[in-house]
Amino acid sequence: MEQELLQQEIDTYREKVKQCRSKEEVWQIKEDYEDALFLGISVVESNSVLSLEQKLEFTVIKDTKLSMMAEMIEEFTRTPEYEALPDQAEDIKESGNSSEEAAPMTAEEELKLKQIKRAKAVSSYVGSRKGEDSQEPAPFEAKG
Repeated sequence: MEQELLQQEIDTYREKVKQCRSKEEVWQIKEDYEDALFLGISVVESNSVLSLEQKLEFTVIKDTKLSMMAEMIEEFTRTPEYEALPDQAEDIKESGNSSEEAAPMTAEEELKLKQIKRAKAVSSYVGSRKGEDSQEPAPFEAKG
């Protein structure tokens, strides 16, 4: 069951990668995925409620996901579709194939992007922690 979910996740990212319009975009998707996983693991490691076994289990899942993503990206980079992509998004704009404006991100936009990545990582963590009965573990126990 868990292997099927991992494969579904990678298949989803494979489709996203196939829709990329530049090589830079492909690598950005991979980087964003890795960032979310590493953020998720930092959330897990700092959670004092989880046992060492649970933390190790999540680490194994993270490592598996990273390996699967790396394999998928490596496969894609050997395809003619990848070779046909321009190196950077600016190359698309120069050729007139895109109507989007390339503007540098403001500090506020960068902060929002980081918050979105963190939320995705936490969501991914919570989803991976659901047990057989699909109940979420309580992230914190009330004390006092």
